[in-house]
Amino acid sequence: MQILIVDDEFHIRKLISSILLGWGYEVFEAENTHDAFEIIEKTGINFLITDWMMGETTGLELCKQIRNSNLEKYVYIILLTSKTDKNELVEGMESGADDFIGKPFNVEELKVKIKAGERILNLESELKEKNKKLEKAYETISNDLKYASKLQKSILPSYFKVISKDSNQKSTLLINNIDFDWIYLPSAFVSGDIFNLFRLDEYHIGVYHIDVSGHGIPASMMSVILSRMLLPFQSNFLKSSLSEEPFYNIISPAKLLENLNNYFCKERDSSLQYFTIVYMIIDIRDGKTVFSSGGHTSPMIIKSTGEIKIIDATGFPVGLIEDVEYEEQTFILEKGDRIISYSDGIIECANHNDEQFSEERLTDTLKKLHKLSLKDFIIEFKQDLVNWRGNTNFEDDLSLLALDIF
Repeated sequence: MQILIVDDEFHIRKLISSILLGWGYEVFEAENTHDAFEIIEKTGINFLITDWMMGETTGLELCKQIRNSNLEKYVYIILLTSKTDKNELVEGMESGADDFIGKPFNVEELKVKIKAGERILNLESELKEKNKKLEKAYETISNDLKYASKLQKSILPSYFKVISKDSNQKSTLLINNIDFDWIYLPSAFVSGDIFNLFRLDEYHIGVYHIDVSGHGIPASMMSVILSRMLLPFQSNFLKSSLSEEPFYNIISPAKLLENLNNYFCKERDSSLQYFTIVYMIIDIRDGKTVFSSGGHTSPMIIKSTGEIKIIDATGFPVGLIEDVEYEEQTFILEKGDRIISYSDGIIECANHNDEQFSEERLTDTLKKLHKLSLKDFIIEFKQDLVNWRGNTNFEDDLSLLALDIF
């Protein structure tokens, strides 16, 4: 190890140097703070023994200069001093010294203090190396999570190209007489919230909104699994086979939840992971909607007048208790209606005073924004949530799915 000796007295420098050379250290010398700092910058030496008083300069000034500099390595500093006053020693520590040794010094004491400094520098070096590995691991994990987030967002409802009345092509979210859009704000890179809207057949649209318990990767993995299970073109949960035309039967919402609950109760492991869900089937011919809930928040219908109708949701979350029977409700969606489903992260979103957004505030916001187009409604509602929170760091996953009937 290299050690720099800084002292304006030649014989002191040579005495300490000869002792350190005898112990096997590589020694550098400087007679003032200016030369000492230049040596540190050029060589990268990170162990320093310096005298406190050196003519016009002091070891304290060198300590402060080192601590205020952006050096690559931490420099361990031992102050050589004849001072014994506690206040002066405190001043030395505050200036950046790591240890002291009195003058005249004891050789064995010097050896012990150097060995202690070596151990600290070795620990610092090991910690720095581990931090580099952790930073690299974090970068890898962060990149993987960003990719996972991108993949998860790709399974949200798809954009469709349509031709508007003025013949200008535009992007919109549209299925027959239903336009839809959403808010999707994960608390981390990935989310336990998932939703979708899809065609079950020529006349029926299926809509689900799921909120998996917990956060992060486990919840997001479950949400992805559920999204794959509930694809209409390959799902045994959404449709059952018939031997004659139309060769399929659409599973009712209550039956779907019952089947999912039985499946996940049997597959459940020690994690006790479960999820809430709303599932509805909309007949696009007359707006007749069959609805069932498994512990999810209650959807709301916003009439064109601004009136809010809450669809009371009942039922147990899916995956908790076996052999649960789920109820169904039927209602009619009319032209001009807007129906929303949302995760509890929205009403439980807390501001800086730890006040929750609440269902009441949600209802007031829906009334306030009901005249806006669906696109503008989503933009304004999202901004209201961010303003309420005070930032975009949410404690829970937030999601909202909105459908306009026209």
